[in-house]
Amino acid sequence: MDKRRLILPLVVVGIVALGIGLYIQRPREPEFQGKALNLWLDDLATNQPSATREKAKSAFREWGTNALPALLQVLRTWEGGGRQQQMVQATQQTMFRQQEALSAFEAVGAASIPSLTRLLPSESGLAAARALSHAGPEAIPTLHQALTNENTR
Repeated sequence: MDKRRLILPLVVVGIVALGIGLYIQRPREPEFQGKALNLWLDDLATNQPSATREKAKSAFREWGTNALPALLQVLRTWEGGGRQQQMVQATQQTMFRQQEALSAFEAVGAASIPSLTRLLPSESGLAAARALSHAGPEAIPTLHQALTNENTR
């Protein structure tokens, strides 16, 4: 068989294998009860029926601190586009998604306080403080201490 005829199928097989490898190695979105985090956050949107929102809050309460890393990532995310209109739309979507994540922190409640407190002096400190402000009244002393701490980085 001619070598040229053999090269093309080998290149195609190599590209397909690379694509499969990348697909398998992609970061996976956290799931709870077989449902992805983003779908749970969608259920917390204010335009959802109250029963749907309550079910999602219950799921986040049960999911507990295991959901915190992904929720903090949502708070830190900035989705921008190249054009002004795309940027405005992406910013609005990000703000809605962040509000849904804050509702999830509210559902998790006091269980999230220790993890969030450890993040306050880090690069994620602002997101952690926002999350603490929704974690319930038990977080008030932690927030007060963080706000009055004169030993900043």
